Amino acid sequence: MDLAEQFGCNLYALRKEAGFTQDRLAAEVFMDRASVSRYEQGHCLPRLDHMVRLARAIDVQVRDLLYGIG
Repeated sequence: MDLAEQFGCNLYALRKEAGFTQDRLAAEVFMDRASVSRYEQGHCLPRLDHMVRLARAIDVQVRDLLYGIG
């Protein structure tokens, strides 16, 4: 699994754990839902500033999005 796929799996799991829909998370971080979907599907990695915004919105660290918790 490459880093984009790992990021996507982690984002999906942590978003669900935080109780966010893709629409709500996208609105919180000022991006479109399609971008959140592409990240979760592992098609691409977001820019670092977007990673930071995503992590803050769901109250995790950027490293948790990249490497998982635990």
